[in-house]
Amino acid sequence: MWTDKGEIKGPFNYYHDIFTKYGCSDENIVKLQSMWNEPRRVYHNQGHLEEILSLIENWKITHPKDEGEFEALILAAFFHDGVYDPKSQTNEEDSAVLYSTMCTFKYKHFELVNALVHGMILDTKDHTQKPSSDLSAKFLEFDLHGLLYGSLSRMISDENKIMREFGFVDFTLYKDTRGTKFLDKFAPHIKSINPQSNIDSYIDWYKNRSPKIAIFAGSFYPFHKGHLDILKRAEHIFDKVIVLLCVNPKKHNNIEQVKGYVNELRKKLPNNQVEFHDGMLHHYIKKLTYPVSIVKGLRSASDFDSEKLQLRYMEDMYPEINIVYIVSDRKFEHVSSSGIKEIQGMGAMEEAQNYLI
Repeated sequence: MWTDKGEIKGPFNYYHDIFTKYGCSDENIVKLQSMWNEPRRVYHNQGHLEEILSLIENWKITHPKDEGEFEALILAAFFHDGVYDPKSQTNEEDSAVLYSTMCTFKYKHFELVNALVHGMILDTKDHTQKPSSDLSAKFLEFDLHGLLYGSLSRMISDENKIMREFGFVDFTLYKDTRGTKFLDKFAPHIKSINPQSNIDSYIDWYKNRSPKIAIFAGSFYPFHKGHLDILKRAEHIFDKVIVLLCVNPKKHNNIEQVKGYVNELRKKLPNNQVEFHDGMLHHYIKKLTYPVSIVKGLRSASDFDSEKLQLRYMEDMYPEINIVYIVSDRKFEHVSSSGIKEIQGMGAMEEAQNYLI
């Protein structure tokens, strides 16, 4: 099925009749589909949605006559994380509004279903509170299936995905907030539903974990597709990559302009912690409370020679330094911030944009 904005695929197509029944247009289905597949989603993505849908289908086997409740569960699954921004405190409220906006049929016959859907969406804000209905209690169980019934390895895998979604938060703050303020609160609730849960082992692992964290440092003014290529390759190696904008005296960049560029880059890299540092790199590393490696991108042999000399100086000043070199994709070998600025300086702004993220 096609619309003027794209193709309705997978579960969005499979449950198309339910969407249509409740007044959700094809255009809105495509929009919702694109929201679930936003690049910043690592855990709260279509994989999470499809697991919940599978659990609902299994529930239906033993509840074949409860068609209205089945439809409510399906709609809640699609809309409960319809709006998902790790930086927002109102995702659930915004998702409930999204449901009301997209599913426009308000016939009296649908009042109970609509009330159930709204309740289930809002209940996901705090799973430990009393749910709005028995059906919502079941939906919350589906939403927490990994923590309730997953193996320790499944829990660890899910945690690493969630950590990537919150990559913009410094690890020390993230570990304290998610560990002490979230998981410790959650553990009694999980065990009250499933005493055999692996939640205690998971929390022990979490509090003693030592993730692989890297700093991708450079002048990055501007940050281009070659930089992004190195960053994505680094994220296959490390659990978290901090993007650190540094001042390169050779490039004579205006410090205030570079500082201002940090906020712009944070918007372009929503899953990454983006920081500014004016000084020696090892001074920044010494301020951190956790071990890190340095990631450097190499485009050519001349890059390697230059980086090798810098490494020797850094080893003299900070012997513990650990650097990982990543060779860029060949299609980005010629791309540099300096080259892009030269193109911009000649007035070819549109051509320069082809290299920027």
